[in-house]
Amino acid sequence: MSQRLSVRELKFVAGIIQGKSQEQSALDAGYAKISASTQGNRLMQRDRIKREIEMQIAGQGWTPEKVIGELQDLYNRAKEAEAWAPAKDMLTLLGRHVGVLKDERTTKTEVSHSFELLLDKAKDITPEPLQLNGSRVLPVSQSQEKGTVNQE
Repeated sequence: MSQRLSVRELKFVAGIIQGKSQEQSALDAGYAKISASTQGNRLMQRDRIKREIEMQIAGQGWTPEKVIGELQDLYNRAKEAEAWAPAKDMLTLLGRHVGVLKDERTTKTEVSHSFELLLDKAKDITPEPLQLNGSRVLPVSQSQEKGTVNQE
């Protein structure tokens, strides 16, 4: 039997890694609703499914230390090859990691009106009477505080 996973099995693994139940992962992978629970249990018993889940969770061996080591190696190679733009990019990433370079952006916002002032101004606004296509004028309530509408 092949060690490669089928599309359904890969979808099942993806569901498990996302934290879904075995049954939901089996449903998402395309198994029938009536057998999803049983299929989920069966799939989790397969060694190749277990290995794939472990490999995915472990990030295929990538640890923070390995990533930093690779960045340092790439930086040194780029510098030796006098490829200054890639070397600068690697150095920037390493600088951020060790805290020497910070990517901080701040936005300053000033508010010129208080909420209460805006409410006071809103009370002073009275809409004009509404008239559509030569029809009669509809009165507009003068009392915004009471929330009543005058109807004639």
